[in-house]
Amino acid sequence: MRALPFLLSTALASLPANLLPSVSLAETFQLTSQISNVIVYPNGAKVTRTAQFDLPAGSHQLQVLDLPQSVALDGIRAKLTGAQLGAVTLRDDFVPPRAEVEDAARAAAERRLEAAREELQAHQDDIRSLQLSKEAADTAIGFLRGLTKSDALSGLSAEDLRDIARMMGEETFAARQAVLEADAEARQLSRDLPELQQAVDKAQQALDALVRGQDEVLLVEVAASASAASEATLEISYFIDAAGWRPVNDASLTLDSGLLQLDRGALVEQNSGENWQDVSLTLSTSQPSGKVAASQVYSDFRQLVEPHRALAKVRSESAAPAFADMAAPMLEVAEAEPVVMAPPVALAGGLILTYPYPQPVSIATGADAAKLSLGTLSFEATIEATAVPLYDQTAFLTAKILNDSGEEILPSPETLLYLDGELVGRFDQPMLAAGDDLRLPFGPIEGLQLRREVTRNQGDRGILSKSNDRTEAIRITVDNLTNRAWDMRLIDRVPYGEQDDLQITWSTLPEPSETDLDGRRGVLAWTFPLAAGAEKIIKLNQRISWPGEMELIPR
Repeated sequence: MRALPFLLSTALASLPANLLPSVSLAETFQLTSQISNVIVYPNGAKVTRTAQFDLPAGSHQLQVLDLPQSVALDGIRAKLTGAQLGAVTLRDDFVPPRAEVEDAARAAAERRLEAAREELQAHQDDIRSLQLSKEAADTAIGFLRGLTKSDALSGLSAEDLRDIARMMGEETFAARQAVLEADAEARQLSRDLPELQQAVDKAQQALDALVRGQDEVLLVEVAASASAASEATLEISYFIDAAGWRPVNDASLTLDSGLLQLDRGALVEQNSGENWQDVSLTLSTSQPSGKVAASQVYSDFRQLVEPHRALAKVRSESAAPAFADMAAPMLEVAEAEPVVMAPPVALAGGLILTYPYPQPVSIATGADAAKLSLGTLSFEATIEATAVPLYDQTAFLTAKILNDSGEEILPSPETLLYLDGELVGRFDQPMLAAGDDLRLPFGPIEGLQLRREVTRNQGDRGILSKSNDRTEAIRITVDNLTNRAWDMRLIDRVPYGEQDDLQITWSTLPEPSETDLDGRRGVLAWTFPLAAGAEKIIKLNQRISWPGEMELIPR
């Protein structure tokens, strides 16, 4: 504690002890906070940092220097428990230096990087050593070869020459053997180099992810007071733009049983400038960065003016800023292990859904994209073969499900489709409310062949003709070349018009099961079973007539 000023201390010393006030001088504490909770929205996230500390009695200043500088100052909120919260000061310039805090995760990452580098260097040293051994063996072989060409062996007896020849053969063999062994061992070590280099690269990336964004920070200074020493907790929350999540679902159909499993997931990314390490994470469908209020309707004033004045007015308004430009701008802010997920929590009468993730989550800034499981839903699907002979030559497998899960299934633009375990494609899955049904496609059925044959008859107009007449006879054939029966759903169309002079009549055999399918006028659907090896024929006749002075055009 700092010493009291001399005059004040002298004055206090002259007072009786029972009259001395209880004095506790203000101190400044620099706290280290950790990200404890993150709520991720489709665009943006709310981050909460927590710092627990012992606070002496009196009034003090608490400093937190852990927030990245990208955080908007006006979006920071502070909450203090265990003491009285005073003024909150925010600063993004002239920030005092942070106290060095030992970061266990960073130290461990540095150790892993050093170990990976040492292992790679050891392999490279071993390879170099083998290369030197090979060079030494080659030198020995060259020396032995040189002896046979020199005069050093002249004058030796036959027995000595035999001994020398035997020695040279053994030494040459040993040297060549050493060369072969060195080559083989060096090749084996060289095969390990790419994997060791990859381990170094991964360790470097992990370290980079941990130290990313730790240089530029904000200062949050909180005034706190306590009547007695206490344990206190400071929570600082703020909104960040550079984060978000989107649904990523997998739909798996078992054809024989008709069981469809929807594995729901969420892809979470963040580039906030700070790492989320073992945080409590919640996904929310709320969109605080989006539009929150209905649009405003302004008066539409009209007036009549003389033509030359109207032209002048248009020119003057084109040079002035538009009304919309003058208005205030609207705010526009921009794979984990499977777990058992609880059902989503509905807030605001079901307008907002939240998914609390049951395990801590770690996501490094700008480096990771975490896929989190939101649980699996199972449905008994109705298997259909959907045929559109107007455009396709084969039918397509379709699974119709009823969402009886009691939950709202969020849209997933790139739902992966699996049929009996094999990936067959992607599907833009729309929002599916509880109680609604949905058809999911699972690829073509090559054995269901479609043919659509059209015979047209255009009436002769002639020079004095007053009308046009066109008839079409359409024959649709479906051949089942597979070894199983299918429940078919065939879709086609007839023209329609809204003018009295345009006369359209049509007939089919057999009659369609549905007309104006899903509100689309003129679209027809037939449902029927089709046995293995069977054929189905649908006939459709249509006639269009209109006045001769008119032309028939499509919309």
